[in-house]
Amino acid sequence: MAVRKTKAARLWMSAGRVETHAPVLAGRVKKKVSTKEKSFSKFVFESIERGRKALLEDEGFSPTGAPDLVGAWAWFHREIYGIEPVELHSEWPAAVAAAKRVLVEYLHGDFDIALDFLRWNAARARSSKGESRMKWRFVFNGSAVTDWKVSERKRAG
Repeated sequence: MAVRKTKAARLWMSAGRVETHAPVLAGRVKKKVSTKEKSFSKFVFESIERGRKALLEDEGFSPTGAPDLVGAWAWFHREIYGIEPVELHSEWPAAVAAAKRVLVEYLHGDFDIALDFLRWNAARARSSKGESRMKWRFVFNGSAVTDWKVSERKRAG
């Protein structure tokens, strides 16, 4: 008994067409992947700008809290690596929550100390020579605050 080959099976076996028809044969349709880079929402972009102003100590500027701290981190990321931190597109709320926890619980709500902490993280990222990226999950956590405090104590003598 001969096995009857469907049109899809013949396409599957024909050379050069496997990749274009494989999703159809598997019963799923591939989503079209956009090559455009997503842009930040207006709120995120404004937070990054407020973070930059805080870092540059712009007169008349008063930071509003955790969103500005994440904005400052994103600005450092762009300065160090030359690209926007893409993870903020989907992880903005989590990053702000983590920054708020660090700011309130570990740094006693002092935004100036929080900026010193971020500057220390950025200096550490610059000196790592690309070994690891300055990710928000590694910056806004208690372990990083402890590392910073140990470093500050050693520096003070």
